[in-house]
This record gives sequence, structure tokens and C-alpha cells, in this order.
Amino acid sequence: MTMKVRRLRSWALALSPTLAYNFGLTLITALLARTSIAGTDPRTLTSVLLGCVLAVELGMLGGVLAWLRARGEGLGSLGWGKPTRPRALVVGLVIALVYSGFTLASPAFGSSALELSLFKVWGALVGVIGGAVEEIVFRGFVTEQLREVGLGPFGQVAGAAVLFGLIHGGLGLLMGKWFLLPGIILTTLLGLALGWIYLDGDRSLTGPVLSHALINLLIEPWLLLGFVNLSLRR
Repeated sequence: MTMKVRRLRSWALALSPTLAYNFGLTLITALLARTSIAGTDPRTLTSVLLGCVLAVELGMLGGVLAWLRARGEGLGSLGWGKPTRPRALVVGLVIALVYSGFTLASPAFGSSALELSLFKVWGALVGVIGGAVEEIVFRGFVTEQLREVGLGPFGQVAGAAVLFGLIHGGLGLLMGKWFLLPGIILTTLLGLALGWIYLDGDRSLTGPVLSHALINLLIEPWLLLGFVNLSLRR
């Protein structure tokens, strides 16, 4: 295989999770819109969407695992379980608290932040699993593919951050749902921060996974519920 073909393959692999996530979730939500679920209350709809998100993300993880297995590798080759630096863990904790605090400070997302309920437990469970999966996919797999195409550390982090941001409403933005833009920008910035933690921690996923999992533990299901409410008002 020539170098050009290898690079094209790596570009395709780097883009594939974002494309699969957007089209998969869009297809599922389009099918849901044709059922009675579409007319339910926002919390029920959010609970169903959380299940859809989890299914799509586990599908992404399955694709990455299949790719690794075909190469005779495991998650360890992407940095899973690899020791990291204490500084990366501390910075990850600070980023998680700041990002979560900023998100929940908005009345659209934080009005029920202290609620303890099965709805909260479901959202937190999906969020923690999803956060770990997204770090494996974007900080691990996508960043590695961008390195293989020849990008330097900053290009790897920036590229993975943009692709990470685009799974949070990229296709919806193309469909004219501009209210999703702030969320895409914020998650791209978060991706940059998590990418720095990944590189500073010697390409260990430990720091990014713990940081992202803590964020989702704190802000879900309130973040998704907020966007569901915004969508229903439009």
C-alpha cells in the first residue's frame, strides 16, 4: 500500500465516527418522529433519546474495537489504562468542574441540577458510558489516525476536537438548526482541552476519560433535556 493510499485511508477512518454518529442518530430520531413517542412529554422523549445516543455510541465503539482486532491490537494501543501524569489529572478535574459549572449556570440546563431521580440516574449512566466511549473514539482512535496522515500534535488535537464538536449537532446545523451552534463551539473547545490533557499525559486516555465522565455525570440528563425543550419550542 502506497503512502498516499495510507493517508487517504487514515483520513477516511478519522472522519468515519463523526459521519456515522450524525447519520445514525438522525436516522433513529427520524424514525422516532413517526411514532407516538414524538408526542410525549420532554422528559420521556429525553429518556428515549438517551437510549438512542447510547446505542449509536456503542456502535462507534464496536467499530473501533473491530478495527483494532483486525490489526491484532487492543484498547491499550490507544492509551486505555496507560499511566498518566498527575498534572493531567488535576487539569482534567479543573476543566470538568469549570465546564459543568458554566453549563449548569444557564437556566435552560441547570434549573433541576440538584434533583435526584431515576431520570437523573439514567442520564448520568448514559453520560458516563458515553463520555468514556467518546474519549476512546476521538482522543484515542481519531487522534491516532490524524497522526498517521502526518499532522503534528496541534493538528491532531484540533482536528479531533472539531470532529468531536460536530457529533453534537453538526448535521442539525446543516439542516438550519442554528440554535445548536453554541453547543458545537463549546464542545469543540472542550475537545481541545481534553486533547491537551491526552497529549500532556503521554497519550493516556485516563485523564480525558475521567474528566469527560465527571462532566457528563454532573450535567446529564439536564443538557439533553434543555436541547429537547429548545427544539420543541421551534
